[in-house]
Amino acid sequence: MNDKDIKKIIKHDFSSNMPDVLSKIDLDSIEIKKPTRRSFKERYLQNKFVLAGALSAILVLIMLFTGVGEGPNIPSDRTAIAFNQREEIYAVSAVSAVSLLQQTLENNNQLFQEYEPVFLSFTAVNAENNRLIDNHISTLNNFLNATEPLLNNKEQLEFHVEASELVGYEKKLTFSSFDLRNIRVEQVIHFNETLAGDDIVLDGIMIVADKTYVMEALIEIDGDDIELELNAYQLGNPESSVHVYQEIRSDKQIFEYELVRSGETIFESALEMIQKEGYIIIEIEYESETEAVEFEIERIQRDHGDILYINYEIERDDEDEEGFIVVELVFNAATNAYDYRYTITIDDDTYTYDKNRTTMVEAKIFFENYYTFSHLYILEINDLLKANTDRLFKQETLSNGTYSYERVLPIMIDGERVHGVIQYNIISDEDEYIFEGVLHINDYSFTGEGSLEIDEDNYELEVTFYDDQDETHYFEFYELHDDEYELFYTYYIDDALVFSLDIQIDHHQIFIELYTEDAISIDLTYNQTGSRLFSGTYEIEGAYVSEEGTLDIEVVYDEPNEQYYYQYNVRVNNRDFTFEPN
Repeated sequence: MNDKDIKKIIKHDFSSNMPDVLSKIDLDSIEIKKPTRRSFKERYLQNKFVLAGALSAILVLIMLFTGVGEGPNIPSDRTAIAFNQREEIYAVSAVSAVSLLQQTLENNNQLFQEYEPVFLSFTAVNAENNRLIDNHISTLNNFLNATEPLLNNKEQLEFHVEASELVGYEKKLTFSSFDLRNIRVEQVIHFNETLAGDDIVLDGIMIVADKTYVMEALIEIDGDDIELELNAYQLGNPESSVHVYQEIRSDKQIFEYELVRSGETIFESALEMIQKEGYIIIEIEYESETEAVEFEIERIQRDHGDILYINYEIERDDEDEEGFIVVELVFNAATNAYDYRYTITIDDDTYTYDKNRTTMVEAKIFFENYYTFSHLYILEINDLLKANTDRLFKQETLSNGTYSYERVLPIMIDGERVHGVIQYNIISDEDEYIFEGVLHINDYSFTGEGSLEIDEDNYELEVTFYDDQDETHYFEFYELHDDEYELFYTYYIDDALVFSLDIQIDHHQIFIELYTEDAISIDLTYNQTGSRLFSGTYEIEGAYVSEEGTLDIEVVYDEPNEQYYYQYNVRVNNRDFTFEPN
């Protein structure tokens, strides 16, 4: 880093100054509002879930700046980036800490790693393959994964504070930016703030890739000078944490990061953000036992894809090394993802190799957790609409035994797919029909009796199955077939709802609502012609998730294998995803 003043930063003792605000977070109160147990005669399932959590992506650092230029030449004049609002100050430290912590936990608590690269190519004059930079590529790769989304045009950056819908938190802070692929990503913090004299105490959570990160912070304001101390850790794993000290002065903004494991600091680094005539530059500095390392990183916009341009300097005893690195994204067909490609130039030597890109903004969408299970219903709906059957999960005739018919229904419990097997008889009593049967789910057996109303080709069936040993363990089933069709069933354990399904079909309009750990609703239109069978939208709501997107389901012909397969095309936050259920 060119500005050596950063080395004079006074270290702060986080453990002694950090307030105990974790007790203010009532995590036990965060629960999904479950649907009211319905009356079978009601037309719609009354279970619109109201709790929504954070999205799966994460923004690492937020800053305000004007445009970006072309090429790697760095302007000479520098100005500080101003964070004027306390929410901005909190967000910058919170999201950067969570990002670095996630990178650390994914690499077995190693943010700084001694690394010997595998070269993709090496072309040099008097080449040497023992460059100092090679020992620091893994650390740099972690920082790039953490900081990739930070470079954006000011007009493309959005910042929004509103009331939180998550129980236990007052505010929701949402940031959006663009990653290197120019894909818009959003990140959410749910938090509370409390005044403590002249200081501000903040506590909040972020949810990234199904994991919850807890953050505790203290902001001290003295005129134009602002200091923040923050601690972040993953819920259930407080032994590994990241401490952040953020210092805001009129001429600069500096961040110090400490990676702590079991009370011991195992890695320290300093980061400064500056602005140069429309460029945002990030300067990172850290030391190992033998070396002092500095990186200066900026993003360059190009028509054929944005890149990162990095100047670096490494000092070891009497040996210094300087060079520059160009980082671009390359598609890895084996993993179906993008990697970072590092092209390193030192003097006249140039060599290139790839490293994994695992930014939090690339975390999978939540729909990926459910599309395989939902596909079971899509197959059945497609058959019904093609008039191949008169009901979903058609009844099979049993040739022997106590019962004459059988139907098998898919159920999801704790993320695992199971089947409910119903065996039953239909008993005619003059103008009435009685349903009698048994239900088997895993090792549990239920008995049920219900009513069946038949009017020519139309019918309505409702029945409840009870566990003979426990009346709080039961299964409700409802089916209607007339001008419209509805299939609805719920599963309760200890009077608590663990699964529900509601499918409603009105001509070519289909509505599917599932409840497991989250609430999933899918609204589709059936297309009679062409390869695209269904098109529509979906929403997923839960205590720790809120996601919505568009959905197209089509049939694709695999010419080499001479067979058709289903393909799901999903779009979320301007990102496109493709899934192929088995």
